[in-house]
Amino acid sequence: SEADLRQESAVRSALDRLGAAAASETQWVVQVPMVIPGETVLARIYRNKNSYSEADVIRVLEASPERMEPQCKLFGACGGCQYQHMGLDLQREWKRRQVEDLLLRNEKISFGAGVLVESPVCTEHGYNYRSKLTPHFDKPKIKVAEAEKSGEGERVKVLRAIGFKERTSQNILDVEECPIATVGINAALPGVRQAAEDEAYQRYIDSSKPKGGTLLLRDTPADGVVTKHMQLVSETVRGVTFKFRAGDFFQNNPFVLPLMIDHVIQEAKKPLGPNGEGARYFLDAYCGGGLFALCASSHFERVIGVDISHGSIESAKENMDLNEIKNASFFEADSTEIFKRVQDEVEGSFTPEESVVVIDPPRKGCDEQFLDQLIRFGPRRVVYVACDPSTQARDAKYLLANAPYEITRVRPVDLFPQTRHIENVITFDRKEQKQEQKQEQEQEQEQEQEQEQE
Repeated sequence: SEADLRQESAVRSALDRLGAAAASETQWVVQVPMVIPGETVLARIYRNKNSYSEADVIRVLEASPERMEPQCKLFGACGGCQYQHMGLDLQREWKRRQVEDLLLRNEKISFGAGVLVESPVCTEHGYNYRSKLTPHFDKPKIKVAEAEKSGEGERVKVLRAIGFKERTSQNILDVEECPIATVGINAALPGVRQAAEDEAYQRYIDSSKPKGGTLLLRDTPADGVVTKHMQLVSETVRGVTFKFRAGDFFQNNPFVLPLMIDHVIQEAKKPLGPNGEGARYFLDAYCGGGLFALCASSHFERVIGVDISHGSIESAKENMDLNEIKNASFFEADSTEIFKRVQDEVEGSFTPEESVVVIDPPRKGCDEQFLDQLIRFGPRRVVYVACDPSTQARDAKYLLANAPYEITRVRPVDLFPQTRHIENVITFDRKEQKQEQKQEQEQEQEQEQEQEQE
């Protein structure tokens, strides 16, 4: 069926977490991608769910003045980007609102006095920022005889598509260039695609069994574009050099990453008490290769990183030695013993009153065992970095309900322009710390008044 969908109110004109606008004249919601709230579009509903329908845009009848021409010719067909039809400022405002809705409306969380969800940490780089690309290809279905020669003497293409999943299916869409990838990756992509095609063709000629696969293009200033997963590459962030395998996880927006690191460290460094004293100890949970801990090492007396992955801990130790950092330690531990292990290793000197904990969990967020341990440890401050604000909001609700913390700052980070994805950083401070500060400030004011009267 076709419907003329007009978004008219705040609820009806919101972009959801999947980057689609929700249009509704009643309680029924129709998700329409690639539109801007406030526009009038002709849309065709193609799937009905239990509580909403999904639709595609046929034609924009009344366009928003914010609408822009996408730079990618595959926008709308490719599932990678959702926001190329709007400018960066509008993208980031909607991402900010999504974080706000998750915390305030979905989880009904209260912030500290004067705290708002701030504008995202970002740069002007809306395209050519992504330093890692992983195009996919499916197992070829062409027969060997068909792959040898076409009637005109030209070799038949074996791989039907090398790229990314279509927006509305699991099929691979052929992507010859990607505007959000770095200039270096786009320059190397044709050769990498051809090499994959040549290998698939040869496997057919040799009567072997080619499989589907994933290509890798990692671009770093020191190494250029690397395509081998196990090859070591390096990135330098705020003066700290990290070596890692090209196929391993490392944030792939080198323009925004330093700004995110700065924000996390500045939040961790903020005074803990009224006298301006800061934390002495920095604990990086889910530390991975030590990104936050090593970058923060010059700002704290001691930093400790903990992760369940043996490989990540070994990588962190290697990067610690590479940068000759002497006040860092890294331990392997799972979520059931993380804080006990830390206190055992540092002989109890890692006191919660002088500590800040930074957590950067995977997309699924923290489990309750970890949060319960965090609550028992009771650091003066927690800085929570999330790649999925929805699971972060869930964890924040649990933390606030079970421990004397309050949210003192919320700031998203836009690492992925043109997409629906948004990181978010929440700072939690212990309430008694705030009460102590208030009492001491009141005492100081009373003393000043007494002195003035004398």
